[in-house]
Amino acid sequence: MKKTLLTVIFFAFLFSIKTVSAQGPLVINVSPLNQVINAPRNSQITVTFNAPVDTLSVNETSFRVFSRLSGPVPGTFDFGAADKLVRFTPDTPFLAGEWVTVTLSKALRIQIMFRWRMVTAGISGQKLRQVLPTIHCLRLFL
Repeated sequence: MKKTLLTVIFFAFLFSIKTVSAQGPLVINVSPLNQVINAPRNSQITVTFNAPVDTLSVNETSFRVFSRLSGPVPGTFDFGAADKLVRFTPDTPFLAGEWVTVTLSKALRIQIMFRWRMVTAGISGQKLRQVLPTIHCLRLFL
């Protein structure tokens, strides 16, 4: 009986061990930073990993850039630093003052899903003074 119990415990322990080598890379740096306000509207979004990422797994679904005002953001990806760096360049600049959320899913074959947000730079006071009279004139006609 003791031998059977020890055998069961041994195999239960053996199957509960997870190998670290089977896990994917971890995010070690992002740009623009999480919760930054005034991110440049023409920002490239970069992610640095501690190990090379599978470049074939990087696409607009696994590396999702979403704008609160415009929805999914189309763009292109390129890689650097021996595939430890992924750079996303939006097709068009972000709108002024918009929230942008970046989500890296497990489809990238990374250890854990990763998400961060930023706010793009707003309109400067001088630019706002140029826009406000136009808005005021439009209100007169509505």
